[in-house]
Order: sequence, then structure tokens, then C-alpha cells
Amino acid sequence: MSVKRNGITVNVSPDKMYAFLSLQPQENVKVMPEDIYLLLEEEGITHGIDVEAIKSLCSTSGRIQKQLIAAGVRSVPGQDAVVTYKYEKPDFKPQMTQDGNVDYYELGNIIEVQQGDILAERVPPTQGTPGYNIFGEVLHPVPGKNKPFRVGKGVVIEDNIATAEYNGSLDWQMGKVSVSRMFTVKGDVDFSIGNIDFPGKVKIIGNVLTGFRVEAEEDVEIIGCIEDATVISHKGSVFVHAGIIGTGKAVVQAYNNVEARFIQEAFVEARKNIVSNEYIIRSDINAGNAVLIQGMRGRLLGTNQINAGTQIRVNAIQSHQGMNLSVKGTSRNTTYVRMKEISQEIKDLEEELRSDSVKIRLLGEKKDAQSIATLKTMLPQYVSKTERIDHLKEENRYLALLLRTTKGEGMIEVRSRVDQDVCVAIKGKQLRLETPVKNVTMYFDQHEQRIIVLSN
Repeated sequence: MSVKRNGITVNVSPDKMYAFLSLQPQENVKVMPEDIYLLLEEEGITHGIDVEAIKSLCSTSGRIQKQLIAAGVRSVPGQDAVVTYKYEKPDFKPQMTQDGNVDYYELGNIIEVQQGDILAERVPPTQGTPGYNIFGEVLHPVPGKNKPFRVGKGVVIEDNIATAEYNGSLDWQMGKVSVSRMFTVKGDVDFSIGNIDFPGKVKIIGNVLTGFRVEAEEDVEIIGCIEDATVISHKGSVFVHAGIIGTGKAVVQAYNNVEARFIQEAFVEARKNIVSNEYIIRSDINAGNAVLIQGMRGRLLGTNQINAGTQIRVNAIQSHQGMNLSVKGTSRNTTYVRMKEISQEIKDLEEELRSDSVKIRLLGEKKDAQSIATLKTMLPQYVSKTERIDHLKEENRYLALLLRTTKGEGMIEVRSRVDQDVCVAIKGKQLRLETPVKNVTMYFDQHEQRIIVLSN
């Protein structure tokens, strides 16, 4: 937009935020500020006028080229909501000891909370600050985006605070924090308590004595030890602070991990990892992913049957007969293909969610019965898709970690000494160690289709 009159030219920027003045006065004709104000008023330019600049320009003789005389004020976008969580998921990474050794012993992962405890707080989004252009038109700001709480069951949201609905312990699943009901035993599981079958988490301050059974839907944490008893976690992990002191009848099973200071004469099974800090002796061990016995005193002793999905890591193996270590192994190519499939499915689902969010917003603006009915159908589907994305991302992280930590397509790593007469098997290929070896990694090479022994 450009306006020219009596040697005065006003140019307006396309976004209506700025006005520029040029002067080409006729000879012996002086342009007065009032002339400029009148022209601006006639054109509707009323805001952000720089009076001092106009006064200064009019006091200068000669031609003036494109000087700023009016400027609008841009709107300031609102700030997005910020959610602060009061608790963090326990870190399951190995810890480095003072002498440089790696200690895989991680226990005490149940975080207790009481009803009403604050789990997260949200600072709500701001609306932003309006602006205006040089014509006085209001420029509405883009409001900040709200941010939902990433919470699950057992959490109450009121205004901008998320609290525990009941006494229990925290759980993290697919990026969401939730509260699980928890049963706490102040002493031993004995005849005064009886067998336990609880649909949440169980924490035992004492021991689980011989002949008793503890079952929980989620995590089980035992401050003491497990004797010849049965402990099962159907959807979580089992943590044993003292250790498993069986005499051949102890059974420990977990959907995720089993972690104990030591394991003695027991059957132990976990879908993911089995971790021992000190030793495993005369036991049957079956892990879907890894068996880790890597504390400073981590050893395999006596006759054991050790089975793992991808890897076995141990500090030392002391055995003269009957020690069998078997790794089922994996296919790196198949894993890469699966990760590619996951990435594509996530991409497709995110595209669907973007489309669904637009439809949900439009339906929410309508008030008719049909729109409300459609909305009630779409919302559960939307939530289901977001949960599916979370699940896929978790699987992708797990597969990436598996590839990063496993040499070849299955491995057995011994940091210290391996006695002779130990039989190892990786992906069906067997190898018997006839002489002692030290600090080695045995892995299955997918190209040579054999076990390779590598000195570290």
C-alpha cells in the first residue's frame, strides 16, 4: 500500500506493521508535521506513530527516502504448559564401583507413596499478549498448548495437580506413572501370614520361609531371603536383597527380571534378565534375554544349567564338570527388519492420530447427538493408538539395546577365569573348553556360522 500527496509518500508494509515516509517537497514549500498527521489519519494509520521521528524529519530540508514513522506491536505467543514429576523411574543401569568394576546388582526399586501424595504438578499454559498493527487492529496471540499428565491407574487429577488415589507404590509403564496397590509384610512369610496372592505389588521386610508361596500381579521385593519357597511375579519383577537360599526346591519366576544377591539350588526363570551380584551355584537358570553375574565376586560354581536368550556375562566360572551354558541367540537381520517395521507402524499411527485429532476437535465444537456419539466412539480408539505407539517405542528401544550390547548373534563373556570342562552352546553350535582360559568373549558369528573365542 502506497499513498502520495503534496510531496508526501507513505508506504505500508504488506503485514500492516510498519509505515515508512518519503518526502519530496516542492521548492520553497515546507512540509509540516500536521500535514503528515492528517494524511495518516485519512488512511486510518492511528497506532504506533513516532511523533519525534516525524518532527525530526520535518525539520530537515531536502528529500527524505523511506524513514520509519509508525510501527505496530506484534503479539507474544502464550507459553506451553509445563508438567513436573516429583518421582523418577529407578535407573536400572549398571553402577560403577570405586575400584572401576561394574556392579549389576540393583535392588530396592519399589517406591512407596501414601494416598494424597503429590506425584506431578502442572503450570498451565498462558494465553499470550495481544498485539496491534498500525491500523489499530488487534493481533490475537497463539495461546500456549496444554500438556496432559502422563499418568495411569491409581492417580487422581484435580486442577493442575496429580495425586495418589490410595496407598501403594509407583509403577512406570510405557512412559506413564501409575499407583499400584501394595501389600506389605512387616516380618517373615510364615504360618502367621500364610501364602500370599495379591493383585498388585508385594513388599516383604523379612524372609519367605520354606514351603510358602508368594504370588503377585506386579513387582515383589524381599528385603530378606527366599528359602525353599515359591515366588512369582506375573507382570513385574522379583527383587531379593539377601539372596535365594534353596536346597533344590526354591522356585522364582518373573515376567520381567529376577535380581538377587546370590542364587543357590533354585529354579529361576525370567522373561528378560536374571541378575546376581555374587554367585550362582547348582541352579537351573532360564532368562529370555540375559544372565548377568558381574559383581566383583560374581561367579558360577558347581553344576549349573544356564540358559539365556542373547547373552551371558560372568566374572568367573569355577567348575570341573557338569557346567552347561547355552545362549539361544538372535538374528540381527531379523531384528533390523522388525525395527524397520516398528518405525513404519509408528509413522502410520502418528499420521492417523494427526487426522483423528482434527476430527475430534471439530466434533467437540458441535453439540448434536450424532457428533457426541461419534466422539464417544473415536476417543477410546485415539487412546488405544497412543498406547500402541508407546508400546512400539518401548519395543524399539529394547531391540536397539539388544543389538548394541550383544556381540554377534549371541555371546558369553567371562571377565576373569574359566575352568576346563565347561560346555557352551550358542545358536545350537557347541564348544567344550578343554583347558582353562581367561578374560574371553565367545560369540556366534553370523557370517562364519560358528562360535568365535576372542581374548579381551
